[in-house]
Formats: sequence, C-alpha cells, structure tokens
Amino acid sequence: MKSIRIEKTGVRHELALTQEHHTMEGREIVRETTLEKYREDPHSGNEAHEHVEEHHTSLYEKPEFDGHHWGLAIDLNRCIGCSACAIACQSENNVAVIGKDEVRRRRIMHWIRIDRYYSESPEDPRVYHQPVMCQHCDNAPCENVCPVSATNHSNEGINQMSYNRCIGTKYCINNCPYRVRRFNWFAYVNNREFDFHQNSKLGKMVLNPDVVVRERGVVEKCSFCVQRIQEKKLQAKVEERTLQDGEIKTACEQACPADALVFGDLNDPGSRVSEMFKDERNYHLIEELHTLPSVGYLTKVRNIKA
Repeated sequence: MKSIRIEKTGVRHELALTQEHHTMEGREIVRETTLEKYREDPHSGNEAHEHVEEHHTSLYEKPEFDGHHWGLAIDLNRCIGCSACAIACQSENNVAVIGKDEVRRRRIMHWIRIDRYYSESPEDPRVYHQPVMCQHCDNAPCENVCPVSATNHSNEGINQMSYNRCIGTKYCINNCPYRVRRFNWFAYVNNREFDFHQNSKLGKMVLNPDVVVRERGVVEKCSFCVQRIQEKKLQAKVEERTLQDGEIKTACEQACPADALVFGDLNDPGSRVSEMFKDERNYHLIEELHTLPSVGYLTKVRNIKA
C-alpha cells in the first residue's frame, strides 16, 4: 500500500454559505432536553414557553378564524438537515435559481432555509438543524409597515403577498424578525441581464403553471403552498364534502424523508398539526415578540444522559 502525503497547494476557493452566524446569542431558538429529563418532565427544555405565554400583553385583539386556520408543525427530533424541503419549495413555487456567485453576494432567493447551530465545545460540538420559513404570524410585523398593503392576512391565517401592489420598499423585510422575506431582483453583469425567470420556450417547461412568476423588484416568501390549498378546497367543494386531515400537503412536507413537517388545520382539534401544537414540547420561534406564529417547533430530545 502506497503512503499518502497531503500538501498545501496554495489555491483558495470561495464557499457560498447561506448562514454565516451560528450562535443563538442567548435566545432559545433551538430548544433541547435529554430523554432522561423528558421522561421525568415532558415540559423539560421548554419551560420558557409557558412563562412567555402567560405574560403576553398586546395592543391588538387576538385574531379569530371561523373557518380554517392553517399551520405547520416541525419536529426537530426528526429533521436531518437534508434540504429536501428547500429544493421542493424552489421547484414548486418557481423560485429563481441564482447560483453560488450570487449567494456569496448575499442575494439569497429561496423561501425556506435550514439553519444550523452548535453547542457544547468546539472540539465536540452538538449540531442542530432547524427549517425556517415564513411563520405566518397572526400579529405579523411585516403587515403594519407596508405603505401599499401589499402584505396582508387572510381569513385562514395565511400571510399573503399581493405582488402587483408591492413597490419594493423592503420595509417588510426590515421588520421581519425571522428574515424569511426575499427581494426579487435582476442582476446586471457586463451589461447582460440574467434571465432567472427562464422566460424562453424551453425554460417555461420547468415552471409550475399554478404559481405566478414574480417580476423584478417585488418581495416574495413562503405562501404555505396556497395553490395546493386552493386546489384541494375546490376539489372538496365539487365533491360536496369536507376537507380531510392530511389531504393538503405543502411541497416541503411532501418531500421530507423523515416526516419532520406536518401541515394542517389548527381549527380541527383532531388534526395531526393540532395534536403537535398541544404537545408539551411545542414552542414558537422568538415567541417573546408575541407575533403569534402559525409555525410551531417541537423541542429536540437527545438520547444521552445529562
């Protein structure tokens, strides 16, 4: 067997990273506990949730949803950080593929990201994966600042975007604590415009005809795959029946190999997503801001001793 020798080449290669900050700055963005502690107390690792919920005060009335109230639950125990959800969302919603050069310029377009955090020692770190998309807040900070009401709330709990109203002020982006809104842009390099919308006859064949192709200069973000919601609602109406739990699947939920994401109606007490929201492990991202997200996370339980 020949010996192998590793030498420095002096060649440098720039990496394209979508996340450059990996500390939680003391905030409980990812919550964890051990199996031993969880068996003793199901609220273990999630004690702050009840404290925050009990002391919420707001100038706004709590919104009520008479029909559906769509929500998404994410089990951090199941997520393996594979990014299948991100690729599925990009394909389903005609999100522009911009390439690593533009990502290095921080021109990120995808609607869902996988955040990665570390704890313990640098020599032996624990790694956390957390999918983050628009949280569809009932008290959405983005809605208050839009001067043209381009972002608004539906009567089913979805934070919507009216693309033809948006004038690209980016006020909503600056006011979103979750950094999940994206500004659509065209890049000009050497006087050549990149056609990220793939408007050629061949390029249009890969686009989803059920989703509008956004213009330059508008803000876009996760829509809970509203086109899929509408499709199943209309199908149920034609068949004169009620929607069944699990009948609507978002692209990210459908693509997840670990079944980490569950979408459904929070107003249906028997739905899977409602059961997960009732779980002692459930919490909301930066919930102390009282944005009342429609996305919940289940505390990660590690199979180790404390």
